[in-house]
Amino acid sequence: MPIWIWLFRLLRGERFRKTTRGERQFYAAYFLFIPLWGAFFVWFGMKFMNHAGGFFLNWVFATVAFVILVFGSFYWGKKVPEKLTWILGGIVWAITLFLALTGRLS
Repeated sequence: MPIWIWLFRLLRGERFRKTTRGERQFYAAYFLFIPLWGAFFVWFGMKFMNHAGGFFLNWVFATVAFVILVFGSFYWGKKVPEKLTWILGGIVWAITLFLALTGRLS
């Protein structure tokens, strides 16, 4: 959550609460899947989107990918332990950043 939202909520007098187990699991899964989807969009964008025609086709792809990301993160968070997800997320982020910085992703 951006810092300005936290400040707004704090100035309104809202009290912070601890995150629930389900929220932590979802955020851990989201942390894992973001670099995977980012790498997929870069790779897929280079191979397909440059040759695809029509705004509708691109919109459908982006919408379906976003829905899969959200529901995939939710399902992964329910089935896989949080600690394992954070470890896998760190490994995936390191690999994705390495591939992106060395130019092997595109």
